[in-house]
Amino acid sequence: MSRFKRKRGRRKRREMKITFKITGLESGEIEQFGSRIVSSLEKRGVNVSGIIRLPNKRLTIPTRRSPSGEGTESWDFYEMVIHRRLLRMELSPNQIPLLTAFRIPSDTYTEIKFL
Repeated sequence: MSRFKRKRGRRKRREMKITFKITGLESGEIEQFGSRIVSSLEKRGVNVSGIIRLPNKRLTIPTRRSPSGEGTESWDFYEMVIHRRLLRMELSPNQIPLLTAFRIPSDTYTEIKFL
């Protein structure tokens, strides 16, 4: 006879904490994509902490207008702004394929981390 008693009842679902990072050049596209993910996962009963806005990354390139280098110094400044959003969620292993079901817009990059 075993000294240990077996617990009866339901097993606790093992949920994984996941961070989903969205990066892109167009803030509107990123917001729409993030809100589609959040609304779809909330309909299925997933615990999602909404769209968290991360600081933008600004890349600037100063270039000289005059190709020869003579004349007055005049400069052009080009800038690219990279927008980032973060989603945190708790998913069970059988719900993970829900993340890959979405069509990702062009010029948008995603990163999934399992914590």
